[in-house]
Amino acid sequence: MSPLFIPGPVDVPPEVLAAQARPILDPCSEGFNALLEQVSQKTRPLFNTSERIYLLNATADNLQETAVRSLVKERVLACVNGPYAARWAEIAETNHKIVDLLEAPCGQAGSPDQLEAALQDSEADAVLLVHNDPATGVENPLAELAEVIHHTRPEMLILVDAVSSAGGVPLEMDTWGIDFLFTLSAGCLALPPGLALASFSARARKKASQVENRGWHSDILRWESMCTPGAESFIPPVSLIYALNAQLERITLEGWENRFARHVFLANRLAAWTQEKGLKILASPAVRSNTITVIENNRGIDIDALNTFLLKRGMRIAGGYGLLRSRTLRIAHMGEIKMEDLEALLAALDEFLAVHLTQTIIYRRPK
Repeated sequence: MSPLFIPGPVDVPPEVLAAQARPILDPCSEGFNALLEQVSQKTRPLFNTSERIYLLNATADNLQETAVRSLVKERVLACVNGPYAARWAEIAETNHKIVDLLEAPCGQAGSPDQLEAALQDSEADAVLLVHNDPATGVENPLAELAEVIHHTRPEMLILVDAVSSAGGVPLEMDTWGIDFLFTLSAGCLALPPGLALASFSARARKKASQVENRGWHSDILRWESMCTPGAESFIPPVSLIYALNAQLERITLEGWENRFARHVFLANRLAAWTQEKGLKILASPAVRSNTITVIENNRGIDIDALNTFLLKRGMRIAGGYGLLRSRTLRIAHMGEIKMEDLEALLAALDEFLAVHLTQTIIYRRPK
């Protein structure tokens, strides 16, 4: 039973947690080299790229900043339709980049047509895209947006945050021409927090060589030496890499396509339940996330009381994020959650709503 229906950290399978208890390897040893090679091969389907996937001690903020500092000279176009994309734009501004904003209303995805128009007027080096915003439950049409960028401004780099999508939905880094792509361990991969996975294209490598003041840890050109066994500064998170290796074995047994399909089934089941209860999902059907559902709290549900009720049954959901904190509730269905887990949650929600949910009727005095 998966008790955490939140967008990270999520539940980690016991055997994956146990893998971290193995003895620490010397980063310079043949044993560690062999482990890295295994992981390297198993992570290919995550991004579908022939480029190296780097394993890093980093947060989403670290990698958003890395993308900006390494790959943007002066100006960047930020596609903002949720809090996480807005934060990336803010990170760019704090690093003294000029930020052109292309904003979409909360709950809507970025529009290819609007992006095409914005690109024609922009002198930016790159585009910032959050693939799946866990605050709004919107999945941007990444393949379509990338195609528009390549057609309209082929020299412009495409930088993508896939923190809440990678491992839950298909990604095609090479086919879609993504230049910088990253995710974290504690989302759809269902690993302990602390590990980041990132990759960049040959175009990005060339661009970075032309950008000044890339910093140190935020310099992707240093990654090759910093993340190579035997390097003086290479102190990898060995235990987390053990866990990653174990989890990738489990995912391979399930099958990547089966894993992606499971996330779709879970999202569809939750959408059907939401409709049955007269609740409304924030995102429109065409752009709803397959890894997290954000429900408008238009019935006055006390989310704290709901979570107190759920915790007694070993479960938890998330409240809204940022400006949506009191207006939405979020149910993640990512990682190792199975249909029986979701059905147990829905049964508990039915029990709570039957007792606690009331509609407030406002009576107005006649004039």
